[in-house]
Amino acid sequence: MSGGMKLQRFERSVRLPVSAAEAFAWHERAGALERLTPPWERVELMAREGEGLKPGARVTLRTRIGPASMEWVAEHRDYEAGRFFSDVALRGPFTHWAHRHEFEDAPGGGCVLRDAVDYALPGGAAGAARRSLCACW
Repeated sequence: MSGGMKLQRFERSVRLPVSAAEAFAWHERAGALERLTPPWERVELMAREGEGLKPGARVTLRTRIGPASMEWVAEHRDYEAGRFFSDVALRGPFTHWAHRHEFEDAPGGGCVLRDAVDYALPGGAAGAARRSLCACW
């Protein structure tokens, strides 16, 4: 990461009515990315490589920003079954993108799913156009 890049963080937690193991398994099932992508987002899955959420697995997406489209390649890095996984962007609309998903059983039942995204937008007019993408995450 270059010295002039401004890194930002987005965090969100949600309590789910299932155990951490069940929530994690839902994310591991085929089609999770498609189920999680809002219908208004203009994202198309182009390719999958590797084993699900495990380190080294990759997805290639085509995302549309206005009339333009861009390829987004994400690679999974950290993984502990039932607890967490992470992905980073190798190519895409952000200068930097690192996303961690953590699952923790909650007292009294259910679990808490925490998402943390560290990201940087490119500057100038192109950065302003991409800010709309961040609002959805």
